Amino acid sequence: MELGIRSVTTTATLKNLILSCAKSKIPLLIHGKPGIGKSYTVRDVVTNTMKINFLDMRFSQLPPEDISGLPVPIKVGDRQYAT
Repeated sequence: MELGIRSVTTTATLKNLILSCAKSKIPLLIHGKPGIGKSYTVRDVVTNTMKINFLDMRFSQLPPEDISGLPVPIKVGDRQYAT
């Protein structure tokens, strides 16, 4: 996979990019205007395609001292979460 900045124009392309990055363990930053479906698309891929529970945390609504790092998959009991 080629690294760098990409412009994604379709939901299907974004879903494929999310899956490719997850498989390759490459971090992905999704940036765009509010309300275009970024969070919904990530939630859809994580829960329906990857079969991982999803916990949505909005960093913009947290004080700086509560942000402890980037989200990573964790296992609690027999359930796995992307936090």
